[in-house]
Amino acid sequence: MNISEELQRYLYAQLRTVPEVITLAGGRVYDRVPSTNGQVTAQFPYVSFGPVNMIDDYADCVDGETHTIQLDVWSRAVGQGECKNIVDGIRKSLNRSQPELDENAVVGVNIPISQIVRDPDGLTTHGIIQIEIMVEVD
Repeated sequence: MNISEELQRYLYAQLRTVPEVITLAGGRVYDRVPSTNGQVTAQFPYVSFGPVNMIDDYADCVDGETHTIQLDVWSRAVGQGECKNIVDGIRKSLNRSQPELDENAVVGVNIPISQIVRDPDGLTTHGIIQIEIMVEVD
């Protein structure tokens, strides 16, 4: 299994244990958001996986990579509170964690930025969480 896939599987499992994701988003976490004819059919709120970037991080004869994984939180509740609560729960659960993976060694997890924005549709609040995971490569 490649590192990126193993990290996503880990994050998916972790997200489904975050109290705010369970209670506010009903545990809805998607790699591919359900849709029909290009229209989202998923119930709001939910969490989805966004873009992933991988950067070579070679240092002192140790091969490493930094994987930046974006998580998106989508809410249509009035105001930003619901989205902010889900983002905060995810951030607190994952930031500075030390996951144990089956095939790869994680050096560290950092969430350098999370933000809340209003989508142009006027209905949706969008939370964006950037997760940096440093891994040692064999």
